Amino acid sequence: MRRTQQSSLFFPVSFLSAAQLRIAAFSLFLFIFPAMFPSAARSQAVAPLTLGRRYQDGEAVAYKMQATNEGHVRNVRYEARVSGTVKRNAAGVFVEELAWSDLSVNGQPTALTSASEEFRETLSLAPDYSLSIPDLSHVQPILIGPITDLLAFYSDVQLAIRQKSLLKAGDHVYIKHGIPNSWADGTSLSSARTLSILILR
Repeated sequence: MRRTQQSSLFFPVSFLSAAQLRIAAFSLFLFIFPAMFPSAARSQAVAPLTLGRRYQDGEAVAYKMQATNEGHVRNVRYEARVSGTVKRNAAGVFVEELAWSDLSVNGQPTALTSASEEFRETLSLAPDYSLSIPDLSHVQPILIGPITDLLAFYSDVQLAIRQKSLLKAGDHVYIKHGIPNSWADGTSLSSARTLSILILR
């Protein structure tokens, strides 16, 4: 004996009021619509959030840098304040123009030279901005560490912003780069390389 079983979804119409019929019909529509038009349903999904920095023209920015640079001869602990404003450069890209102040080295206040006070570090987390090492020939040597440390932070964050796979806490990405990142100056540093691993927590 061959048995055929059929299943169907139905509402006992005779026992429903007009308002209940409208609710039942709407519920049935919500049940059937995604199955019949999956691409339309997906198009309504909210786009995943990604990392980004939203600048405003004239916005004030300020940071307090605290770090310890460990060397083979000695360790240098410093604190410094860096502050400035957001503006657009000649290409129309938002940048931060920053000035350094309140430098302290190994717990001792350190006066900045006039050239160091006039120095402006231009940084940006805009994805279309290319970060680069500024001209450090006129700043006092003790300020080079803080300047390049801040640049390293911005480089890491900007690189993370460009990775569209970093969507939620715990995501990480491996950046394949065949050329070592050397920042040796050839005089006081004969070999100096940087390795960065980006982890979004």
